[in-house]
Amino acid sequence: MKKLGLLTIGLMLAACADYVQQYKQDYEEEFGDAEAYELRLSNAAMSSDATESSDSDAMSSSSLENVILSGSEESSSSAKSNNSTKSSSSMKSSSSANSSSSAKSSSSAKSSSSAKSSGSNLDDIKCLSTDLWCKDSYGTRITTGLDAGANESGYWYDFDDLSVEGASKIIWPAERGNEYSEFAFDNVIDSCKGICGTAELDKGNYVYEPYVGVGFHVAGPANSGGKPTSADASGWGGVCITYVSELEAMLEMKLGDAMDSAMGYAQPLVKLPKTSTAKDTCLRWTDFKQPSWGGRTRISGLDAAAILASITFKIQEDVVTSKGYFNVIRLRRNPGWIADIAKPSWNFLNPDRDYGIMLDTNDDQFYKTRIIDGVTWMAENLNRDLKDSTSRCYNDSTKYCDEYGRLYTWGAAKTVCPKGWHLPSKDELVNLCDGEEGSFERVSMLRSTSGWNGSAAKATNETGFSAVAAGSFGLSEFEGIGESVIYWGAENTADSVYSVLITDGLCSASNIAKTQFSIPKSLSVRCVKD
Repeated sequence: MKKLGLLTIGLMLAACADYVQQYKQDYEEEFGDAEAYELRLSNAAMSSDATESSDSDAMSSSSLENVILSGSEESSSSAKSNNSTKSSSSMKSSSSANSSSSAKSSSSAKSSSSAKSSGSNLDDIKCLSTDLWCKDSYGTRITTGLDAGANESGYWYDFDDLSVEGASKIIWPAERGNEYSEFAFDNVIDSCKGICGTAELDKGNYVYEPYVGVGFHVAGPANSGGKPTSADASGWGGVCITYVSELEAMLEMKLGDAMDSAMGYAQPLVKLPKTSTAKDTCLRWTDFKQPSWGGRTRISGLDAAAILASITFKIQEDVVTSKGYFNVIRLRRNPGWIADIAKPSWNFLNPDRDYGIMLDTNDDQFYKTRIIDGVTWMAENLNRDLKDSTSRCYNDSTKYCDEYGRLYTWGAAKTVCPKGWHLPSKDELVNLCDGEEGSFERVSMLRSTSGWNGSAAKATNETGFSAVAAGSFGLSEFEGIGESVIYWGAENTADSVYSVLITDGLCSASNIAKTQFSIPKSLSVRCVKD
């Protein structure tokens, strides 16, 4: 007991200084409110002269669990690894997971209750209202903000390899409730202030690496069969996780049954190092990579985030049997890197709306996106420089390109949208205006509240479309800056091209005679996701 006490104190002191430094930096960058200020004051009070702890100090499963459950968890500095590991089976959450939860000893449940002792360092991990989920503050459900409408998103579930002839399971520290229940993990959270358990990997008759894990659906099951639906989580920027794990783990992005199968179950993932103290790791969506063995369908982490169905914390090793403790303590968005790439055009967005983000790999520019009436639009004008006269800035000034995007000829506009995106069809343009002539109310909902001459006060930008008066290039001169914007459409006839004109009081979707374009005329481009 004396040696255990010294080890506990050592771990607490070693992690403390690193924890303070990392969290102060994170929250100064991400938050500017009083809540974050109080958090930084609280963290500063924890400072000590302790030396930096090392992740390489491995502990046995039994000693690790005893130390953690005695209250020695502490947050240390962020770390990440982009190494991929093979994962060939599909995620499962079924009755077999529930049945495995009963395979726990009463003694483990009793010992885990000591995690609630007053000396537990978990109390020093401060939860914020902006967290997706944090230990016992928000109960069982992750607040994704992306529920598909059935109010089923964000519930924790567990999975294992039993359905593919493995014999792995999770030993829970307390009795589990029913799967997808609001109270499914309440007893577990009460026991250890997190989603915790002991992963017991057993290959059994499974041909690949045994695995177990926990996860949650981002938008919720799409139907009574429990199959998850996808949602655009790219606007999160990524995800930060605070966790403990004696075994190496991974965060894995699930994209729904059809897409996962098409990828050969080689979902984008990030490998997480094992750690004996609570480690806060922040990841960008661009950090998530598909393992090298997956070759049928390739997708980037950022593109995967736009069709994200589930996120899982998965423990999988190339072993016959293995055992180790884990605890998922906190989850939050990682919007910090998006601020690093902010553009002047983003000043026209609606700060009260959630946006996705996409990457044009032609020139590595990021664009905000917005789902409007079920269609995913770019929420800013395209700004890819084609290096010739087919694309130009208003008044030939790069200042206007940075704010309003570039103006394109019809010929250029037909092929300028990034892969996976297209010029809007006639129907998409008509639906955008809510009819060919729209309405004053509708155009107000589409227009940015700035970037218009003297009329921005009439705009609400409720849709988040953020139309800005970018003007155009006419037969011989630039015109309309601050007054109007015209967007190219994809459909054309022998005599005309379909487009949308937006002014301070009009959204008009109509054909424009091609005779007006006998001398190339340049207009704005908004692309739509395929």
